[in-house]
This record gives sequence, C-alpha cells and structure tokens, in this order.
Amino acid sequence: FLAQSEDIIKTLRENCEDGESAAWTEAAHKFKGGAAMIRAEKLRALCEQAQRMEDAPAKDRQGMLEKILASYNEVKSFLS
Repeated sequence: FLAQSEDIIKTLRENCEDGESAAWTEAAHKFKGGAAMIRAEKLRALCEQAQRMEDAPAKDRQGMLEKILASYNEVKSFLS
C-alpha cells in the first residue's frame, strides 16, 4: 500500500489544475481501493470525495489533496 501510494500522490499532485482530469479521478479511485483494503476509513472517504472532483477547479483539488495527505500521513505513521 505504502509503495503504491507515493505514485498515486504524485499523480494527484500533477493533476491539481482547472478543468476535467480523468487522471485525477483514476488516481483517487485507486487510492480509495487501497485505503479500503487496509480499512483506513477516513482516507477512503476522502478519496471517494476526490473521485467525484473530475471537473473541479484547481483550488478545490489542492484543498482536497491537503486533506488526503494529512490522512495518509496518519495511516503511514500507524503502519510504520
């Protein structure tokens, strides 16, 4: 989960821009699945919200990414 997460976070960062982004949606979907497998419910719920932000403005995606990163860091600390 942790190794794959770094690639997903990179994709989310690269797609924090205005306009439609299938890459953002796909990355959020992947992250949601990984979070669900390890029962990281808060992270899973955030990724579910992010998955619905395909055509959201950049500032909204950036805000969501910050929330996802905070939750991911909590999960990462717990798993380490």
